[in-house]
Amino acid sequence: MQMILKNKNGDVFLEFLRVPESEASSFEPLTHSLIVAMYEGKSLIINNREKGHWELPGGRIDPGETPRECAVRELKEEANQRIPLEDVEFLGVMKFDLMPDPWNKASHLEYGALYRAKVIYPEDFTPNNEASAICFWNGTEDVGEIDDIDKKLIEMAQLDT
Repeated sequence: MQMILKNKNGDVFLEFLRVPESEASSFEPLTHSLIVAMYEGKSLIINNREKGHWELPGGRIDPGETPRECAVRELKEEANQRIPLEDVEFLGVMKFDLMPDPWNKASHLEYGALYRAKVIYPEDFTPNNEASAICFWNGTEDVGEIDDIDKKLIEMAQLDT
Protein backbone atom coordinates (compact mmCIF):
# COMPACT_ATOMS: atom_id res chain seq x y z
CA MET A 1 0.00 0.00 0.00
CA GLN A 2 1.30 3.46 -0.93
CA MET A 3 1.82 5.67 2.08
CA ILE A 4 3.02 9.20 2.85
CA LEU A 5 3.12 8.58 6.62
CA LYS A 6 1.44 6.89 9.55
CA ASN A 7 0.70 8.69 12.83
CA LYS A 8 1.01 7.20 16.31
CA ASN A 9 -2.73 6.32 16.34
CA GLY A 10 -2.31 4.15 13.25
CA ASP A 11 -4.04 6.56 10.84
CA VAL A 12 -2.35 6.44 7.43
CA PHE A 13 -1.98 9.44 5.11
CA LEU A 14 -2.02 7.57 1.81
CA GLU A 15 -2.00 10.18 -0.91
CA PHE A 16 -2.35 13.88 -1.72
CA LEU A 17 -4.27 14.51 -4.92
CA ARG A 18 -3.76 17.83 -6.65
CA VAL A 19 -7.04 18.19 -8.48
CA PRO A 20 -9.26 21.19 -9.28
CA GLU A 21 -11.64 22.10 -6.46
CA SER A 22 -14.56 21.32 -8.78
CA GLU A 23 -13.47 17.65 -8.75
CA ALA A 24 -13.11 17.32 -4.95
CA SER A 25 -16.68 16.10 -4.44
CA SER A 26 -16.08 13.19 -6.81
CA PHE A 27 -13.92 11.53 -4.13
CA GLU A 28 -16.08 9.46 -1.81
CA PRO A 29 -16.50 9.64 1.00
CA LEU A 30 -15.32 13.28 1.18
CA THR A 31 -16.00 13.78 4.87
CA HIS A 32 -13.99 16.72 6.16
CA SER A 33 -11.96 19.84 5.47
CA LEU A 34 -8.76 21.12 7.07
CA ILE A 35 -7.22 24.56 6.76
CA VAL A 36 -3.65 25.80 7.07
CA ALA A 37 -4.11 29.41 8.21
CA MET A 38 -0.88 31.41 8.00
CA TYR A 39 0.13 34.55 9.87
CA GLU A 40 3.59 36.09 9.46
CA GLY A 41 5.00 32.79 8.17
CA LYS A 42 3.54 30.72 11.01
CA SER A 43 0.73 28.15 10.84
CA LEU A 44 -2.27 28.27 13.15
CA ILE A 45 -2.78 25.12 15.16
CA ILE A 46 -5.35 24.39 17.83
CA ASN A 47 -5.00 22.34 20.98
CA ASN A 48 -7.80 19.79 20.60
CA ARG A 49 -9.46 19.55 23.99
CA GLU A 50 -10.65 15.93 23.47
CA LYS A 51 -7.48 14.52 21.88
CA GLY A 52 -5.06 16.49 24.06
CA HIS A 53 -2.70 17.46 21.24
CA TRP A 54 -2.16 20.18 18.64
CA GLU A 55 -3.66 19.90 15.16
CA LEU A 56 -4.94 21.90 12.23
CA PRO A 57 -8.39 23.47 12.45
CA GLY A 58 -11.00 21.49 10.57
CA GLY A 59 -13.81 19.05 10.85
CA ARG A 60 -16.70 17.19 9.31
CA ILE A 61 -18.59 18.66 6.36
CA ASP A 62 -22.21 19.35 7.33
CA PRO A 63 -25.08 18.31 5.01
CA GLY A 64 -25.54 20.95 2.31
CA GLU A 65 -22.19 22.56 3.08
CA THR A 66 -19.31 22.79 0.61
CA PRO A 67 -15.81 21.70 1.70
CA ARG A 68 -14.70 25.36 1.44
CA GLU A 69 -17.57 26.53 3.66
CA CYS A 70 -16.64 23.80 6.15
CA ALA A 71 -13.01 24.96 6.33
CA VAL A 72 -14.03 28.58 6.97
CA ARG A 73 -16.70 27.58 9.54
CA GLU A 74 -14.33 25.29 11.44
CA LEU A 75 -11.61 27.96 11.54
CA LYS A 76 -14.14 30.36 13.09
CA GLU A 77 -15.63 27.79 15.51
CA GLU A 78 -12.35 26.34 16.72
CA ALA A 79 -9.95 29.30 16.56
CA ASN A 80 -12.16 32.42 16.28
CA GLN A 81 -10.41 33.47 13.07
CA ARG A 82 -12.55 34.93 10.27
CA ILE A 83 -11.49 34.56 6.66
CA PRO A 84 -13.79 35.34 3.72
CA LEU A 85 -14.64 32.34 1.51
CA GLU A 86 -13.02 34.00 -1.52
CA ASP A 87 -9.71 34.40 0.35
CA VAL A 88 -9.34 30.65 0.93
CA GLU A 89 -7.19 28.65 -1.50
CA PHE A 90 -7.93 25.02 -2.33
CA LEU A 91 -4.77 22.88 -2.31
CA GLY A 92 -6.07 19.36 -2.99
CA VAL A 93 -7.68 16.21 -1.66
CA MET A 94 -6.14 14.07 1.07
CA LYS A 95 -6.70 10.29 1.11
CA PHE A 96 -6.55 8.51 4.46
CA ASP A 97 -6.88 4.99 5.85
CA LEU A 98 -8.25 5.82 9.30
CA MET A 99 -8.54 3.79 12.44
CA PRO A 100 -11.98 3.32 14.05
CA ASP A 101 -13.54 6.48 15.48
CA PRO A 102 -16.90 7.60 16.94
CA TRP A 103 -18.43 7.61 13.42
CA ASN A 104 -16.91 4.36 12.11
CA LYS A 105 -16.46 1.09 14.01
CA ALA A 106 -13.74 -0.25 11.70
CA SER A 107 -10.74 1.16 9.86
CA HIS A 108 -11.87 2.88 6.67
CA LEU A 109 -10.85 4.99 3.69
CA GLU A 110 -11.79 8.65 3.84
CA TYR A 111 -11.05 11.76 1.79
CA GLY A 112 -10.69 15.33 2.99
CA ALA A 113 -10.21 18.72 1.36
CA LEU A 114 -7.17 20.84 2.26
CA TYR A 115 -7.24 24.64 2.15
CA ARG A 116 -4.82 27.45 2.87
CA ALA A 117 -5.43 31.08 3.81
CA LYS A 118 -3.67 34.10 5.26
CA VAL A 119 -4.78 35.59 8.55
CA ILE A 120 -4.42 39.35 8.19
CA TYR A 121 -5.54 40.46 11.66
CA PRO A 122 -5.58 37.67 14.26
CA GLU A 123 -8.71 37.73 16.42
CA ASP A 124 -8.62 37.16 20.17
CA PHE A 125 -9.17 33.54 21.14
CA THR A 126 -11.43 32.26 23.89
CA PRO A 127 -11.20 28.56 24.83
CA ASN A 128 -14.25 26.61 23.65
CA ASN A 129 -15.63 23.07 23.72
CA GLU A 130 -13.27 21.97 20.89
CA ALA A 131 -10.05 23.94 21.43
CA SER A 132 -8.35 24.85 24.68
CA ALA A 133 -5.74 27.07 22.98
CA ILE A 134 -4.40 28.24 19.63
CA CYS A 135 -0.84 28.87 18.54
CA PHE A 136 0.82 30.33 15.47
CA TRP A 137 3.54 27.69 15.12
CA ASN A 138 6.83 28.37 13.34
CA GLY A 139 7.41 24.71 12.49
CA THR A 140 10.29 24.13 14.90
CA GLU A 141 9.43 25.43 18.37
CA ASP A 142 8.38 22.86 20.94
CA VAL A 143 4.73 23.52 21.79
CA GLY A 144 3.91 19.95 22.78
CA GLU A 145 2.56 17.05 20.76
CA ILE A 146 1.45 17.87 17.21
CA ASP A 147 -0.16 15.14 15.10
CA ASP A 148 2.40 13.91 12.53
CA ILE A 149 -0.13 14.07 9.70
CA ASP A 150 -0.90 17.70 10.50
CA LYS A 151 2.84 18.51 10.56
CA LYS A 152 3.16 16.99 7.09
CA LEU A 153 0.14 18.92 5.78
CA ILE A 154 1.57 22.19 7.12
CA GLU A 155 4.89 21.40 5.42
CA MET A 156 3.11 20.65 2.13
CA ALA A 157 1.02 23.84 2.32
CA GLN A 158 4.11 25.97 2.95
CA LEU A 159 6.00 24.39 0.06
CA ASP A 160 3.16 25.50 -2.22
CA THR A 161 3.63 29.22 -1.46
